[in-house]
Amino acid sequence: MKPLQDSGGGQPTPTVSVPRQASVPSTDPLPETASLLLDILRFGLCLLVLLGHISEGWFNTNWPNMMMLANGAVPGFFVLSGFVIRYVTRTRERQGRRYFASRASRIYSVVLPAIVLTVVLDSIVLHVNPVFYRYILLPTPWSQLPPRILVNLLFLSQSWGHAALMLSDTPLWSLGYEVPYYILFGIATFSRGPARLVGLLIVAALTGPQVLLLLPIWVSGIWLYDLWQWFRAPHTAFSKRLALLTAAAAALLFLWLPVSSTTGFARVSRVPNPLLLLHQPIVRATMFEYSAGLLSFAAMLLALCASDLVQLPKKTKAARAVRFVAESTFTLYLFHFPMLVFAAALHLFSSNSSVGKLLTMLAIVAVCVAASVPIERFKRWLRDRISLRNATSHPAK
Repeated sequence: MKPLQDSGGGQPTPTVSVPRQASVPSTDPLPETASLLLDILRFGLCLLVLLGHISEGWFNTNWPNMMMLANGAVPGFFVLSGFVIRYVTRTRERQGRRYFASRASRIYSVVLPAIVLTVVLDSIVLHVNPVFYRYILLPTPWSQLPPRILVNLLFLSQSWGHAALMLSDTPLWSLGYEVPYYILFGIATFSRGPARLVGLLIVAALTGPQVLLLLPIWVSGIWLYDLWQWFRAPHTAFSKRLALLTAAAAALLFLWLPVSSTTGFARVSRVPNPLLLLHQPIVRATMFEYSAGLLSFAAMLLALCASDLVQLPKKTKAARAVRFVAESTFTLYLFHFPMLVFAAALHLFSSNSSVGKLLTMLAIVAVCVAASVPIERFKRWLRDRISLRNATSHPAK
């Protein structure tokens, strides 16, 4: 999360039908306060991923391992991603070609540079410090590089329990889940008749049960958007709003408060995994993701409802600064681990220095914020090329 914030693109065409959707409240579907909140949430989740990774034993000797924060942030990205997709398809991306053009340009504008960066940095590390590199990546997957690049570009790296990592860029694994969710949602929303069923079955068959198991976490982001809009609707009774807030607060208490020395979070994480019944490898599709997803859903729902109590003016300097930094979230998510490996292999920071690790994190964030500017231009260029191709292939009649 991936990561959110997409801009529209593509050419409208009268030949594409759009599914009938429930009416949106007359209030702004995404006011400035909520928009800033989502920007802060997505960037904060990415910082948790970075913090979790730099606390691993490869880079750290004096901090506790905080990988649980990184692992818990990914389901949060899934929820946030479903929320944003629901929002954009309710507002500006009401046509299939426009939706897929925006998704493709958004994803590939960061994935392509991330793959290039990973190959370059890993090549340097393998030459300068091969012992450290093999310590992190054993076996070293360079002999399988071309097919690994291909499956990561097709977002099939996690299909049927496989884990075809793109060298040291381990965060790319989550796109093997999230991108198929984009495709499934697009097919379900913009296709009709037998084509819809056939398309859904093909994607499901390609991805496998591991990816499908976590689909409800992503779909909960859609429910989050709809619940929040229902909460904000003028016709919604106060008692119903109070009931929704009470349920969300109760879910958070259940997850965090210990009952018989065990929290609800741990109880959900220990629910038997359905993949075991299918004799399938679990890999990333664990029940821990459901605990973290439920926590993210409840916390985001309360935060969004609370944001309606605050009215912020649009386009303030502070808002622009927050949005500018948050635009780098996806870049930071995909770039940070190869950069960490590079910095550690070249001894640019000490594993037992807290200041050194904090400065390294700050430097990585700064580089990714700067890199997000040309990447944003690349995204717009890709979107324009895809949209132009679509317009040429399907001229309006």
